[in-house]
This record gives sequence, C-alpha cells and structure tokens, in this order.
Amino acid sequence: MKKKFIAAVIAGVSLLSVVGGANAAVNFTDLNGHWAKKQIEVAVQEGFVDGYPDGTFKPDQNISRVEFIKLVVDALKFKKQDAAGEWFQPYINTAVANGLHQSDEFAADQLNKSITREEMARIAVRATGEANYDAMKWMYLATSKGIIQGLDNKGTLGEDQPTTRAQAITVIERILKIKSGEKIALDKYAKYAASRAEINWHRTNIFTMAQEYFGFGKSIGNEFKVNRLKFKNENGMSEVEKFIVVDMGDPEDPLRTEIPIGMNWVNSVGLERIKTQEVPLNTYAFLSYNHFTVSTEAPIKYFRYAYVHTSPFLNTGDSLDENGNLKDVTDYGTLTERGALTSGMTNLQPGDHDVRIITGQLVPKMSGFEGASWTLYRQACSELGEGTTEIPVFSSEVRHGLGER
Repeated sequence: MKKKFIAAVIAGVSLLSVVGGANAAVNFTDLNGHWAKKQIEVAVQEGFVDGYPDGTFKPDQNISRVEFIKLVVDALKFKKQDAAGEWFQPYINTAVANGLHQSDEFAADQLNKSITREEMARIAVRATGEANYDAMKWMYLATSKGIIQGLDNKGTLGEDQPTTRAQAITVIERILKIKSGEKIALDKYAKYAASRAEINWHRTNIFTMAQEYFGFGKSIGNEFKVNRLKFKNENGMSEVEKFIVVDMGDPEDPLRTEIPIGMNWVNSVGLERIKTQEVPLNTYAFLSYNHFTVSTEAPIKYFRYAYVHTSPFLNTGDSLDENGNLKDVTDYGTLTERGALTSGMTNLQPGDHDVRIITGQLVPKMSGFEGASWTLYRQACSELGEGTTEIPVFSSEVRHGLGER
C-alpha cells in the first residue's frame, strides 16, 4: 500500500517539473481555446510549472494537495527546508515554516488526493499574508480578495469540488499579484461568489453588499454578532437564521430568487398609501429569515419574534423623489390575512408552533447623512420573556465613498 501511494505521488508531481526552464517556449498542444491559456503560459515563463513530455499541459486534470503546495512554494520562491524522507517532505516543511499549511491538516497518506476549492482557498489566503483563525471564513477571504471566483455566473462556490491544474495556476497568479501590491477588482460575478461565501461564513452578506452602509464598520473591526441572533429559554426559541442583502438594481443578482413571491411595500404619495410589488431600482432589499418555536395554552395577539432590521433616515414626505427613486428605509414583506405587511409580530392560537417567516426592508442606495451612525438591530422576543430592549448586532457609519468603489 505504501509503495503504491509513493508511486502515485511521484507520478503526479512529475507533471509539475520544469522541463524547459523559466524561458522555455510555451507551445502546448491542448491549450488552444482554453480559458486559462494566457495564465498558464505566464506561469510557465515564470518557471514554477510546466507540462508533460508529450507536449500537453492537461489543464483540466485535477491537481493534488501536495502538488498545489509545491506550486505555491516554488511560485513564492521560498527557500526549501531540509528534510529526510519522501521527495515532498521539503515542500511540506517549507509550507509549514512559512505559514501556508499546518502539519495536521492533511494526513501523509492523503496528500495525493485532489485538493478541494476550499482547501485551496485556505492555502491561498495564507499565501497573501493574511492570518485567520475562523475555519468558516477561508472561502469568504479568498473570494473577497478576488483569489477565487465562482464556478458560474451565479457565484456557485463548489467548496467540495476538486481543483484543476488550470484553476490552480490562475489562483497562484492572483496570489502573486496581491503579493506585489495589486488589488484584484471584483466583477459582479466574482461579487456573487463573495456574497455566497460570506453568508456561509456568518449568515449574512453585509460586508460584500451595500458597502456605503457596512464597509466602515468592517474597516474598524466590527463583527456581525451571530451569537445575538437567537434567544432561547424554557418558553421557546426564536432566531434569525440569516440576514441577506439583495441588489434590486441588478436583475442578475442570484439572491433575487430568495425573495418570496408577493412581497409588497407601502408607497406614500401625499396622503395616499399605495401597496405595491414594484421596487425602485435604486434599492437594496434587506431580508431577515426568522424561525421560532413556542407552545401556548392561550391565544397571543401580538407575538414578537426575533428579526433583524434597521431604522429609517427620518426623511419626510413622499416615498419617491421626482425620478422615481426611493428616499427612505421602508418595510418590505408579504401580506398577512388582514392585508398588513409582515413586520415582526404575529397572532398565535393555542397549540404548538414551529414557524418560519421572512421579513424585509427596502433601503435606498447611497442615502443617509455622511458619517451618520448605522446599526442593525434584532427585535427582542418579549413574549418569551427576553424583555423589550432591541439588541444591536452590527454598527457602522454611512460612508458614501465606500459604495462608489
């Protein structure tokens, strides 16, 4: 078994040897028309990878964990550590010594397995010099830096998917750009991937979306306080499962599919109040996904459950300006049986309840006073005995310049 393993790894790494040197001509027979042709040719010229003796590169072949580590070590030109044992041990030791890898993350007999996109993200983020101690955050850091992008135009992350040689080379080229001081701009499809990765990390995408409202808080180290999203005691449980921002001006934003059918908001025009589903394009939809369980022997007319929301800017007058743009934060929700918007309270009859409700707000882009405080709150679960004081879950300031980037 051991001999087979060593042979497999040696066979795999042979495809990474630099056959022709840093200035070798790049003329692989299987790259014409391939999306990563340019990146691969640059990588070969830089001297940290080459192809097979038969003149192919095999860009869509999966790459192993040890092969990726070797490529990163060579690309960053780290001085290799002396080490006895198998050929790969100097690379593993060098990766550990330079903070790319921890020795217990891959067992020795698992090094020749294909590296997943999430495993690649972890090594790549460390290679840029960023420290992180939250295992759920690696993919968000990689996507927000532009190192890893989505697998499609919906931002699909494919965390458990294997990594191809072409993908690995592209990621390493981005690492080198960041190391040289370049900032990788995110197109909207890369932003979709970062949005999904952020939700997977801490149940929200506020750092990826609506930067004018949330970016300053992030810059000073504020955290979206996930531990404040839930209240539970002997009377029941109420929590916000996630809080997402959707760009209503972008018809391709993949999170639009998560907006429930029949969401309305109330448009104020003079003394008239008009419920409508048509949303102005200059808005974000803030959506709070709420879940509660409770048993009650008597009816509860106003049961307040946990949901996240923010405060209006206190504008007065009509909801829309002369160009049809939203001017202030307004509630956004499905209609109750009585025709009102869902807004954090519901009527309960006696019995056992396990309920999920989505509440929302529409927020105009680039609004509010520059430097004004900006806070997300969770409603207290008063009927469960939590009290009445709203719980802040994130604080920032309005900074329009962040939204313009």
